[in-house]
Amino acid sequence: MKNSTPMENYKSGFDTFDSYLENLLLENGLDEDEKIKWIFEVINDMMLSGTIKNGVGYCLAMSDLLQKLLEFNNIESELVECSLAIVDSNFSPPNLTMVGYENKSQILDNTMQNHVVLITKTKIPLIIDLSVFCMVKNVPYVIGIVKENQSIKLASLVINNAVFKYSKKPTSSIPYLHQQSITNRIELDNKITNNFIRIQKLIAVLFVISSVNLLRGSFDFYQKYINTSNGFGPVKSVIAK
Repeated sequence: MKNSTPMENYKSGFDTFDSYLENLLLENGLDEDEKIKWIFEVINDMMLSGTIKNGVGYCLAMSDLLQKLLEFNNIESELVECSLAIVDSNFSPPNLTMVGYENKSQILDNTMQNHVVLITKTKIPLIIDLSVFCMVKNVPYVIGIVKENQSIKLASLVINNAVFKYSKKPTSSIPYLHQQSITNRIELDNKITNNFIRIQKLIAVLFVISSVNLLRGSFDFYQKYINTSNGFGPVKSVIAK
């Protein structure tokens, strides 16, 4: 670990969010917990690399990635499927965003109404959501303490005048989501491969047509301007007089 204060390590570049992180660490004594410090260190590296910014909307992938990174430091965690309600008081009236709630009127049957976060199995459990980059202004991600004896209501966190309310779903479809993710990637790869093959065939056809036109043009040029004994060209070569 770096020999500096926690907030010198974990500056996100968002002033109000940095103040939230500082209060979270100091008021709960988390700055003395080595595992917690490692968690913040990993997340900070993900921030600096642009991973969190590019991961907006990819809740399962981001939570899964963080879980794998924490495993390298022997920090256990759990993927939890939940719903998220954000009440953003930076607007008037407040803006409400709901993620992971069942939508009975949804038009697309294959739309997955799910949200996944990571909950650490540390002395003080943390809930971490890395897929909400700037859904609320100046909030790059969400991290906070899980409620004691949590069953359904996981956490209610106030960050930059917005309330993030996480509720655990009674049943989990995370294995299915993983399978869907793999299936979708395979289908996408197949589509890309098929499109690439079509493009290759189109290029080949265009190349043949271009080659034929070039040969035809070269032949016509030869017969018209160079070959003087072809029976239909000029009596004398225009070029070699």
